[in-house]
Amino acid sequence: MQMPDNLGIPVKLLGSFNAVVKDRRLRRVLPQFTQDVRAVLAGIKCVVMLDYVLVPADVMFGELQLIWQATPELDAITVLQIDDTLFLTRRVALEQHLARQVAAVESGRALFLNIDLEEPKISTPGEVASLLPTLRALVGAIQEAPVAMASAECICDAHDPGDDGSGWCGAASRGRKSATSSRCRDKDKGAGAQVFCHWRVIRSHAAGDGKDEQQLARPDWTALPLPTIAGWLLGYPVVYRLSPDRGEAAARYLSNCHLKLYQLEIPVTRSGEAMPPMPARGGGAGASSTPHFDHNLLLVSFSVPVPLLEMPLVHREGVEGASCEASLSDEVDCRARRLQEQLQAAMDQSLEEGGIDPSWGWRTQVMLNVELKGPQCVAL
Repeated sequence: MQMPDNLGIPVKLLGSFNAVVKDRRLRRVLPQFTQDVRAVLAGIKCVVMLDYVLVPADVMFGELQLIWQATPELDAITVLQIDDTLFLTRRVALEQHLARQVAAVESGRALFLNIDLEEPKISTPGEVASLLPTLRALVGAIQEAPVAMASAECICDAHDPGDDGSGWCGAASRGRKSATSSRCRDKDKGAGAQVFCHWRVIRSHAAGDGKDEQQLARPDWTALPLPTIAGWLLGYPVVYRLSPDRGEAAARYLSNCHLKLYQLEIPVTRSGEAMPPMPARGGGAGASSTPHFDHNLLLVSFSVPVPLLEMPLVHREGVEGASCEASLSDEVDCRARRLQEQLQAAMDQSLEEGGIDPSWGWRTQVMLNVELKGPQCVAL
């Protein structure tokens, strides 16, 4: 694991965010958002999906501009937008992570579940291999996505391949402020104002359909539905595979069966950093309770349908790196424990290198919790 270049993560991030965030929906989840930002900066989480922030992407863009202006240390973070869902990541960490994910598909180690069929099943190695060109195209789209700027005029070279030739914005690629590459000009504030310019739109419902010849020659990754993209991007040990036009069938199946839920988290003690109450409507003092860091930091959460757990892992004997587990249940348990060990190693390294401040209240042990969940409504 490669640590961020700048380990000067502000201890009082929650207070800094609260001072500038205006949208009440985002303010309600600021404690969780703050913990996720810290986890990304500290190298514990490679990718965070902001599916719990119920704020439209265009509104979130403005809020993140304010946050990044007030907190220069966040310059290492890039925001990916796929459809209406946002992800936080660090550029270098994401490149390494995606390379590992592609390698897992190449070697046949990746595990997918076809859940949109009349009889859901484990994807065969051949079916997994067929996804490789599409997933490679997705990686290419992430690397080449343009930087969105909203109302601010960015004077950085957004299509500069950067010092490392990675195709990322020069500001993110170089990881340092430069008068010609990572400084931006706000039309209202004049030259030199720092604005957020690491928002990469990978796929948007409002985006045009124009593609150049090079893009048209690639496999069409846009046929992948968001649940499959998100599961693969987040590094889940097992990923749901479904067709774009079969989302309702997949959601119906998951809603009507028991699920085995795996959650990896870091226990968090109650922190002294609290957020002032939100202003009440009309400008008066808020009467609601004050949010604190009194919940665990969730690192990974994924589920497996119970009816599939006893299915045998057939045709995997020759797969490189595959375990000898006989059933899907044993295999997923093994992968969950392996992921726990990897996250624990990242946690230990970050502690050793000063990437985690003791005042955050994070315990030093990554916990794995497994439980059965009864049928409940699932949306995909």
